[in-house]
Amino acid sequence: MPAYNKQRRERDFEEGMAERKQAAEDARRAGWVSHDDDGLAVWTHPDRPGVKHYGHAINIPEQDRH
Repeated sequence: MPAYNKQRRERDFEEGMAERKQAAEDARRAGWVSHDDDGLAVWTHPDRPGVKHYGHAINIPEQDRH
């Protein structure tokens, strides 16, 4: 059973990373720009001054990424 759990955790991790990567690509296509602020990613949009999202692009609401 431990081998199955390890494979499951690895698969979940890989799926999560793929989802984060896709979210970042979607955000960039929608005009969001990533800045590094002391090691923390900050996403801003030139058409939305004052709106910031911190961390991974997946934190940007999906409707704003398209």
